[in-house]
Amino acid sequence: MRLVIIEDKNIGHNRPLNALVNELSKLQESEIIQFRLNDDVSEFTDNLQKSVFSKTLILGAGHRSHKKIIALQKYIAKKENAIGVALMKPTFCINQYDLVVAPNHDFLNRKIPNNVITHDGSLSKVSHAHVIENTLLIAIGGPTPKMPFQENLVLNNINHVLNVHPEYKIRLCNSRRTPNNFWNKIKDLDHEFLEIYEENNTDSEAFQNLIATSEKKFVTPDSINLVSECLSSMGATYVVQINKITLKKSILPFKQNKFLEYIESMRANGQLGYVAESIEGPVKLTRIEKPRIINSPMCEVEKVAFQIKNWVKNKYS
Repeated sequence: MRLVIIEDKNIGHNRPLNALVNELSKLQESEIIQFRLNDDVSEFTDNLQKSVFSKTLILGAGHRSHKKIIALQKYIAKKENAIGVALMKPTFCINQYDLVVAPNHDFLNRKIPNNVITHDGSLSKVSHAHVIENTLLIAIGGPTPKMPFQENLVLNNINHVLNVHPEYKIRLCNSRRTPNNFWNKIKDLDHEFLEIYEENNTDSEAFQNLIATSEKKFVTPDSINLVSECLSSMGATYVVQINKITLKKSILPFKQNKFLEYIESMRANGQLGYVAESIEGPVKLTRIEKPRIINSPMCEVEKVAFQIKNWVKNKYS
């Protein structure tokens, strides 16, 4: 099968896209061709040689790529079978794509269309790498409108994690959204075996290795991509409580908090642990709730790749 991949500079779009392409390539012989967002569609398709494969999948993630999928499919379909696959839920006209691959939390309280394949969280590369004993990753994101940070609460919860694991090697990481003042306070927390990994000095591959090899991963829940990447590796994953705001559930899509829905579903099925403050009588305590499932990576991207392969086979056989 020929795979035309629409490149995007957005890392949050490229990671799930590349993870899916990698899995599709494992399932069948493939030819991979890159298309950049700024490339001219007609010029690209004019120079596109006829494929030895009978089908071409056009894949893109994110709204800018979705527009290119439709344009490329129109031109390529003149020469051969062209199948448009959009990763992430399109904003408009979902039925204009042959297939849409999107997370379950994008369809809360809504019927899933027939051309949609859903998955939990984000599509992430699966790692079965052995973890290093007594290593612990703490990855800090940043506040968002739907996931605000109460800094003192986050600091207390992280400090508790450090105190409970005095002999662990702590790998402390920030992100491009972590406020500088807050990050400085976190770095000042006391622990004998603290290793600092600054976002601007740690490349993506090195960070992925930290996730894959850490026995325990403690992350803030403001990034579904990050939580999913941790859950797709060995070891145990925990989310750190970042606020005490109780948001009411709503059937209205624009009022739904997809982050909280995803986190709660993963906690309920035992895949996520939790670090949070609780009030027991007159005493305020911080507790660590362990996940029931450890060392069993989620394999959502492998499931989706298999479903796509079968869909194409049944559709065009």
